[in-house]
Amino acid sequence: MQPITTAFPLSNRILLQALVMKALREALEERGFVETFYQEVTEVTGSCETIANIFILAEKNLMPLRQTAQLLMEELLVSSNLPRMFTSGRSFRREVATDGRHLSEFELFEWEALDIDLQKLVEYNAEIVEHVIVRVLRSNLLERERHRALYHWFGKWKENAQDHVISYSNAIQFLRDIAFTVIVETESGQKFERPIEYGDDLNSKAERALTQHFGILQVTHYPEPIKFFNMERSRDFENEGCVECVDLLLPYAGETIGGSAREYDYAILSEKLRNSLMLKHLLDLNRQHGGTDEEVVRAFDSYLNLFKHNPYPRAGAGLGLGRLFQFLIASPSIIPF
Repeated sequence: MQPITTAFPLSNRILLQALVMKALREALEERGFVETFYQEVTEVTGSCETIANIFILAEKNLMPLRQTAQLLMEELLVSSNLPRMFTSGRSFRREVATDGRHLSEFELFEWEALDIDLQKLVEYNAEIVEHVIVRVLRSNLLERERHRALYHWFGKWKENAQDHVISYSNAIQFLRDIAFTVIVETESGQKFERPIEYGDDLNSKAERALTQHFGILQVTHYPEPIKFFNMERSRDFENEGCVECVDLLLPYAGETIGGSAREYDYAILSEKLRNSLMLKHLLDLNRQHGGTDEEVVRAFDSYLNLFKHNPYPRAGAGLGLGRLFQFLIASPSIIPF
């Protein structure tokens, strides 16, 4: 179904945003998660997802605004006796994209648990999104056309839920079968078009093609080089070279939840951090602010040391509220949330 371009009433938007937040908290609390809280002016471990779009305060030292509470919450989780936590807070991204999918500031809902793996995380993602959709469908806050669009995608999903979880490899094969292409830029600045290949990240157009066919979709086991350093390296021969991760894609909005099982082996985790492009960019950025490489590396010590003698299997995810809301009201563009 096509997105709906008519205006969404302001009063309904306010009420629906409140309902969505309430539904998310309900879903997590019913599953034994405890809400926790984190600072928004942070150090590098709270703003290390995408170095290119960090917001930095005008201070001598590198003082970024938070992008994610993931590593902070993992530290708190492992250090305490509480096995499941969630939080909601502002995520700051210096975005320049004009594709209708990005915001410079948005509400990010995140959860982490010590006692779940990727399979359970996939189940939780589905249960949480379903809980929100059902609450919205019962709310009478959507006009008839938007209600019909949401019910369409929900019905398509529930008809055959197992068909709505596929591997990255199968997603790439589907896109190749429909002759999907990507634009590639060379080092000299020249651009050319070629068929999508294994190893390419899924851009917004690729996600749109997938959701138009499958509807609500979870894509698992992306190649390790294109994902965050602390995602668990797959020990399964079938998924060699991949990480135990999942992205939940929604119609209109694309990737709305991103999560993974977290790497628990200290040696592997340390190696992945050292070799990550994220760390390289972070070191470059810190040098620009007069800092030393040692400062950046040391910032990750407390996180890494948690797993030095204690391999803690765990998993977690983050949900962008702007994209979830975009899907719920069938909007062509992301909604500030």
